[in-house]
Amino acid sequence: MFDSKQCEPRMELEIRWLSSHHHEEQIRQLRSAAQSDGASLERAGSAVAAAGTPPGSRDAIHLGAFVAGCLVSAASVYLFRDESETLSRGGLPALPGTVAHCIGPVEAEPGRDPVVRRALLGTLQFMLLSLIRPDAVLVTIAESSPELCAYFTESLKLQEKAPPTSAGCRSITLGAVGPKEVRLALLGARQQYHAGSLDVSAPLPSLVKHLEREGRLDLVDIERLKSENLYIQPLSLKDELPRLAAQTRIVLPEQRSRLAAIEFPPAPADFLDLGAGPGVYVAALSKEPVFAGYRFTALDLAPEMVLFGKLNRPKFRWIQASAYDTAEPAASYDVVQGVFLFVHLMSPDLVLREIARVLKPGGLLYVLDVNDSTFRGPPVIGEMIEFHTSIYEGDRKVLDLLPGLASQHGLRLINKFASQLTNQAPGIDPVYSPDRIDLSREALWGMASLIGQRPEVRQKFDAAQSYYFSSGCDFSVELQTQVYRRG
Repeated sequence: MFDSKQCEPRMELEIRWLSSHHHEEQIRQLRSAAQSDGASLERAGSAVAAAGTPPGSRDAIHLGAFVAGCLVSAASVYLFRDESETLSRGGLPALPGTVAHCIGPVEAEPGRDPVVRRALLGTLQFMLLSLIRPDAVLVTIAESSPELCAYFTESLKLQEKAPPTSAGCRSITLGAVGPKEVRLALLGARQQYHAGSLDVSAPLPSLVKHLEREGRLDLVDIERLKSENLYIQPLSLKDELPRLAAQTRIVLPEQRSRLAAIEFPPAPADFLDLGAGPGVYVAALSKEPVFAGYRFTALDLAPEMVLFGKLNRPKFRWIQASAYDTAEPAASYDVVQGVFLFVHLMSPDLVLREIARVLKPGGLLYVLDVNDSTFRGPPVIGEMIEFHTSIYEGDRKVLDLLPGLASQHGLRLINKFASQLTNQAPGIDPVYSPDRIDLSREALWGMASLIGQRPEVRQKFDAAQSYYFSSGCDFSVELQTQVYRRG
C-alpha cells in the first residue's frame, strides 16, 4: 500500500522563497551580521548597492534556508531590464536586455554547511534560468571566497566578466552572457538542483507558486517557453512513428495492471493527453475498458503531430498548444495524462500549475516516464546517458523531483509504481512479470535510441551501441508511473 507520508520532509532544514516585504528586515539583519565578520558579498560593489537599492525593491527574488525557524542563509537575484548605466555604476558590465545579478549566499555562519549552500544556489539558479530566462547572469564574488568562485566556474560554467577591483574589498565578477553561455549555466544549475534535493531530503520550493502568491507571474518568460519543443527539435516524424509504435506495444500491457489499481472518475468524463505526439499511445489507451465513455482531447505543440493525429485519429479532439498554457477552461478535465512528457520539459513547475488549473477537484494526473537515475549497467552506457543528461534542456531524472513540486500545486501523490526494464527476454517477445519487463536486447536498445538522435551524443551513442551488441552486457532502467489527485 502506498503511503503518502513517505514524501514528507524528514529534516529540520527548510528552504523557501522569501517575500521581499515580509522578510525584508530578516534579510537586512542577516546581511548586517555577515558584513560584521567580513563575509558579505555585497561589499563587492554590486549594482544593487550602487543604486542604493534595499532588499524589498526592484524585481528581486530571495531564497532562504531556515533551521528551527531561524533564517541562517539567504541568496538573492536582482533583475535589471535594459539598465546598462545602473550596472556600469556598480562596476558591472553594461549589458543590454534582462540581466540577473546574484548576491549570496549570505550566511549566519559562513561556510558551516556546504549542503545548504548547494541547495540554495542550485534552486535559485535553476528556477531563475528555466523560468525567467535572462539574457545574462552576473555573480560578484569576494576574492576571499575561492570556494564560491570554484562553485560557479565549475558547476555553472560561469566565466570572468569583470576584473578584480579594490573598492574596499577585492572582488571578481563571473557571468554567463548570451544564449550559449546561459544555456550552459542552466544545464549546470539543473544538476546542482538535483544534488541539492538529495542533500536535504525535502521538497525544494516552487518559484511558480511563490510568484503567483506575490502577483509577479509576469516575471516568467511564458511566451518563450511556449515556443519551445525540446522533444521534436532534434527528431523527425518519419523516424519517430516506428519507435512510438514499438514503445506502445511494450508499455501498454505493463500499464493494464496499473490502470486496474486506480479508481478513475466514472464516465462520462473528459481526458486530456498532454504532449500526445501523433497519438499512437493515447489511441491504444482509449480502447481500454476503464476508459469506456470517456471523451478524449489530444494536445501537442508540433503542427505536424497535430495534423497527423487529425488525419489518422479523427475521433479525438486535437489542440495545437503548449502544455505550459493550454488555453483550456479551468476545472474542465477529470484526467490529465503526461506520458513521456515531463522528461522533455524545461520547467515542470510551470506545467504542474497549468495541470492543476485545468483539472477538476478530485481529478487525476497520470504520469508515465522512464527515470534515468535508475539506470544500472556498464560504464560506457552510463556515460552516454549522463552526457545526454548534461546537454539536454529537458530532465530525464525529473520523476525524482515531481512529487515534491506537485504537492505545492495541490496535487497529492496517491499511487506510484515501477517496472524494471531489462534485456533478458529469451526471445523477441516481451516477458511480463510483477514490476518487471524483460525485453530482447534489440528492443531495449531501441527504447534508448531517442538519445542517439541528438548530433552531440552521436559519438558516445555509437561507442555504447558497439559495446552493447559486442559484449553481451546487461543493463536496466525503471519505467515509473505516478498518479496524483487534485485536492
